[in-house]
Amino acid sequence: AILCPGRPCPSKPMPRTDLLVVDALSDAMIRTVPLPQAPAVTPSAAAIKARLAEWERKYAAAHAAATLRAVRADWGVYTRWCQNADVWGLPVVPTDLLLFLEDQVALGKRRSTINRYVATLRLIHQAAGLPDPTAYPDWGLDWKALVGKLTARKANAPRQATALKSDGVATILDSLGDHLRDLRDGAMLALASDTLC
Repeated sequence: AILCPGRPCPSKPMPRTDLLVVDALSDAMIRTVPLPQAPAVTPSAAAIKARLAEWERKYAAAHAAATLRAVRADWGVYTRWCQNADVWGLPVVPTDLLLFLEDQVALGKRRSTINRYVATLRLIHQAAGLPDPTAYPDWGLDWKALVGKLTARKANAPRQATALKSDGVATILDSLGDHLRDLRDGAMLALASDTLC
């Protein structure tokens, strides 16, 4: 059935989510000319935003609040960097992606955070129907060079948690109650501690 004969149908506003992907994206940050590595026609800024708004709603409904906070935080770091560096955010060109990552390394970010930034950028590019920003021939070499910079800054390996020593084990065991779950947790902790596991 034709709902709006002879005239354009009004579009319903999309419900806002806590992900804030579209909210953080200005039209000036969206590249509407083809990328060198993907010479296909690039959709308009409005089309990209519409696609992202629909994806954002579905993604927010399908994921936990902690995941949404992580994506929102990563995207916020990236979009602020794009505005400060005066570069397009979507799609990002390889040189700008590397500049962003190198700046984050220079700011002291660790490997786990850099990995998360890359994953978030790949996720949002895919959601927008844009090419994967890491899908270019030299990405592997560029990534190794970046990991080398992380290693030089001693930021490549995750921070190891401090060891749980016997006084800490005793404190935890003393704080547990008589509930079956507490007794189970106490038994598992004591067993792991006594066997040095």
